[in-house]
Amino acid sequence: MPNATLITTAPRRARPAASAIAIALLTGGCARFHARPLVPEQTATAFHARTLEQPALKAFLERAAGHPIEPWPPAAWEFSMLTLAALHDHPDVRVAQTNWVLAKAGRITAGAWPNPQVSFSPQYVADVPNTGISPWVLSRSFDLPIETAGKRRDRLTKAGYIEEAARWNLAEAAWRVRSRLRNCLLDLDAAIEEETLLTEQYAEQAAYAAAVEERLAVGNASPATVLQAKLMGERTLAAMRAAQQRRVDSFARCADALGVPSSALDRIDLTFPFADGAWPDSPKEAMRREALLARSDLLAALADYAASQANLQLEIAKQYPDLHLGPGYSWDQGTDKWTLGVTLTLPIFDRNQGPIAEAEAQRQQAADKFLGLQAAAIAELDRALADYEAARGTLRSADALLATQWAQYRLAQRRISAGNELWPTATAARAELRNAAVNRLHTFIDAQRALGVLEDAMRRPVDPCEPRVDLLELAATEPPRRR
Repeated sequence: MPNATLITTAPRRARPAASAIAIALLTGGCARFHARPLVPEQTATAFHARTLEQPALKAFLERAAGHPIEPWPPAAWEFSMLTLAALHDHPDVRVAQTNWVLAKAGRITAGAWPNPQVSFSPQYVADVPNTGISPWVLSRSFDLPIETAGKRRDRLTKAGYIEEAARWNLAEAAWRVRSRLRNCLLDLDAAIEEETLLTEQYAEQAAYAAAVEERLAVGNASPATVLQAKLMGERTLAAMRAAQQRRVDSFARCADALGVPSSALDRIDLTFPFADGAWPDSPKEAMRREALLARSDLLAALADYAASQANLQLEIAKQYPDLHLGPGYSWDQGTDKWTLGVTLTLPIFDRNQGPIAEAEAQRQQAADKFLGLQAAAIAELDRALADYEAARGTLRSADALLATQWAQYRLAQRRISAGNELWPTATAARAELRNAAVNRLHTFIDAQRALGVLEDAMRRPVDPCEPRVDLLELAATEPPRRR
């Protein structure tokens, strides 16, 4: 039985080794799971340890600026540096960045080729007569899938647009962090300035009330005048305490906008003057066209629509069945047999009508979303332009009023020096000057807020000196951290 010995004994010794080698080759490049437990206590501790002085932030700022930053930490933080600090480790940016990485991984999934399959089916024929023929039937078959109708191309196209949408969503998240930081810093600056003005005003009113009480003691003032002076002081004191509360609240919101605990800002000076700059004069149509071509949320919605259209193409292509080639070999009791099978799903009962209808509805949904967002962006820009022009007009009126109050106060001071004016009249002029300064501060803050809304509508800063941060490039060189 030479043939029987050859088939039943020799392959048994070689097969385990060959199988082990094949398994090692197939699984050698496989990814392995590494557990990364998320412990709330540790993440909270890490958050409270964040500062604006950490070396990783310094490296990030230097890479963005293109030059070393010395001394470190800087003595004064500019708005552009604070913006980069907020973008460095802000949770919203990290989530958007991870979504972008996820979308890029989706392109790898979309471009994967289907793996072939192999099957091995040994059989033993129990009632083979004793003729020297082996009772074993050894069968091997393969399944080679072949995608048709360009399905892989459509998947890659869809995944590419999804990745593009994720990129623009990252830019949108970065802009929202920048906008929120600017508003918080503006509120902090307004609270500090108002607190300073009201503190000075309260000190002057307290001195005035004391002087009126002295005049009351000698009969040169009425009790109503004293009561009125004290009432003015109490009102100013209440406004000053409210400004103090707004300062504390704005400071905490600045820390949240920067993505650090409030304790990280104890040694940081966050006060800097906001430039009273005007938006460059441009035709409204040109600004509208620029906004529609540059807004990251519109570009993300446009990429979503393109992805939905590619998805519709993919579902239409799925009407056409894939081919499965099945070459096989069997050793049947001493006889070699070769087979070639072809498997094809017959599209008789289901021609993918349901998924196609869903994809068409999703494309229409994406189109409606884009059109609605575009209309909202146009209305937002028109409203922001109108509000900004109105706020600047109000600011010019406040400037004129402040200048008039200064002139009136200086005139009162000169008349007092000449002996032609009473001291209470000069004090009243000083109080009016303080009120005009507070009013001017409020109108300036309102104009700055309107300017911020206009920047949000355009998705670009008004200051041409503010550096344009290519967050996408920085994100590409700094993958999300594994915590």
